[in-house]
Amino acid sequence: MQVTLDAIKRVFLNLIEPKKYALKLADVWSIEYLWDILKEKLRGCEYSDIEQLKNDIKKEWNINISICQ
Repeated sequence: MQVTLDAIKRVFLNLIEPKKYALKLADVWSIEYLWDILKEKLRGCEYSDIEQLKNDIKKEWNINISICQ
């Protein structure tokens, strides 16, 4: 793992450390807020197949626009 981390540091000179800038990254990747909302809505549900999960995701995807703003 350390070899990989060292390689990343060499290749990606402008890499943003997640621990240091996690709050700032939330602004950059605001879609993550929507995924969190969706995960929370589906938390605790159990699915016997992928189609059930897809259907529930489609049902819950209707997220209020004010949350996005």
